[in-house]
Amino acid sequence: MEEAREASLKDGVIDILPVLVSAAPYALLIGALAAQKGISPLEMLIMSATIFAGGSQFVAVSLWETPVPVLTLAFAAFVINTRHILMGVAFAPAIQHLPWRLRALMAHVMADEIWAIAMARYRRGGFSAAYYAGLSLPLFSAWIVLTVTGNILGGLVPDPETYGIDFAFAGIFLFLLQAMIPANQSNDRQALRSVGIPILAAGIAAIATEPFLGSALSILIGALAGVIAGAAVYREEER
Repeated sequence: MEEAREASLKDGVIDILPVLVSAAPYALLIGALAAQKGISPLEMLIMSATIFAGGSQFVAVSLWETPVPVLTLAFAAFVINTRHILMGVAFAPAIQHLPWRLRALMAHVMADEIWAIAMARYRRGGFSAAYYAGLSLPLFSAWIVLTVTGNILGGLVPDPETYGIDFAFAGIFLFLLQAMIPANQSNDRQALRSVGIPILAAGIAAIATEPFLGSALSILIGALAGVIAGAAVYREEER
């Protein structure tokens, strides 16, 4: 039994290694950008350990102001992480036999990549809590270390504009927008319309409200406008 657990743990570590490599630059960048917003290494450590969600942390850092808009940050994180509800429902059959304390801990470290790899293992057979630990513990630990390291290094840069660090937010968002359009549908008018209209609505709403509401609230207004526009497009396409 012990040998089987060790083998499963080792399998999980091996399977998560490519994700560790790809996540490292992103984690360092989030830490560096957080430093430019005045977030200390200790605050970065607490954020990474308690949230452990790259997308939510990235948005939180981009919305960070003084005083901190706590309700805005909480709402933004909730909206971004609603996908975890569906992920948890899909993953429930794999862990329903485990104690609730262990299930709660597994839910806390359920990043997108961990969920995808764990689900694939479950469908193939051979999934276990030890395998999940092999996936989650290395990524969770590395994420904390790398974001804090990036924060420390970023705090040593006196003028981020000199190195283009201040453009990183816009650059990552542009990359995320591009990634929303499947490569095999990049020339399809319907696909471009279904993605482009919500993006356009969100951009217009955010830009129009920013002078009056500030960057934090304008981003949320833009997000809501994008959701509403996306729902309208979806309903029209379903008719």
